[in-house]
Amino acid sequence: MCLKRPETVEALAQWVREMHKTVTEGGHTPQDPGPMAPHFHADEDGQAGYLHTHDEAGAGHTH
Repeated sequence: MCLKRPETVEALAQWVREMHKTVTEGGHTPQDPGPMAPHFHADEDGQAGYLHTHDEAGAGHTH
C-alpha cells in the first residue's frame, strides 16, 4: 500500500527547493530550537527501551 500523496510530496519538495535557495543566497539564519523533546530509545531488537528527556542530569549520550 502506498501512502504517498503526490500533492503533499510536491509541496514538501517545493519547500525544500525554496529553503535551499534561501540558504545558498545567505538569507536564512539558523535558530536554536531549544531543549530536545522527551523521546524513546529502543533496544537492539526494537522490543523494549526507555523514554527520557535531556533535562536529566548526566544524560550520558549524544544524538
